[in-house]
Amino acid sequence: MKTQDQTSLAPERPLRLPAPEVHQVRTDDGVTLRLVRYLGGMAGPVVFAPGNGITNEVVLLSSIECNLTEYLVERGHDVWLLDWRASPEVDCPGYSLDDAARYDWPAALKYVAGRTGVEAVDCVAFCAGGMTLLMSLAQGRLGGLVRSAVCLQSSLFFTVPWLARLKGAVRLADIVKALGWRTYRQTARGASWPYRLLDAVLKLHPSPREERCSSPSCRRMMFGYGPYMRHAQVNAETHDRLPNLLGAASSRSFSELGRACRRGELM
Repeated sequence: MKTQDQTSLAPERPLRLPAPEVHQVRTDDGVTLRLVRYLGGMAGPVVFAPGNGITNEVVLLSSIECNLTEYLVERGHDVWLLDWRASPEVDCPGYSLDDAARYDWPAALKYVAGRTGVEAVDCVAFCAGGMTLLMSLAQGRLGGLVRSAVCLQSSLFFTVPWLARLKGAVRLADIVKALGWRTYRQTARGASWPYRLLDAVLKLHPSPREERCSSPSCRRMMFGYGPYMRHAQVNAETHDRLPNLLGAASSRSFSELGRACRRGELM
């Protein structure tokens, strides 16, 4: 993939979606979450949650023929996109994944169930969104609110590549946090000099030959999470939009992920 973060984006196509409804939900610890609803029909509510520091634009892409939100709406589902506390749309610096499991999922699912008049909802969650959902379920905090769940790239138990094990073993995330980096900016747009230095260093970061990329944002994601996608499966227009999908992720969340890599399970 040869694209740069400065590449001009291809024109967006109109999305085949109804007008969105924006809802706000306040958690028991005082964080205001956002839910964006696309009412496609009466097939039942589906709640989607993105990954760590990633916007819900990931399922609203116009650069592919049919995105996930369009797919579900066209089949009559009532789609709710959850901006949990890791979202760039939510003001919650220094968040932890534990707090998301403890507060965000119970508040969001109770709200959706109450608004739609159902006892339980279906969920689709990506990466850390799926981890926090599974954590909340494992802690017994959702009380039958989940009818089914599809968790992508996430689990309560981990078998990770050697490089992720090494980063966890040396407590890289804890070292970075101790140096004063409370957040990790995953997008390279408007990079400050410390991040420009990091981007230069990350050109040397080991990655599979087929996943090497000239995009600084892509390399930052590779550094944070490992090989998070297969470039051969992503068209150039989608890859060019990557910086628009990313925000800052809490250093606490990376410390939690590092601990999980060391132990082989979320604790």
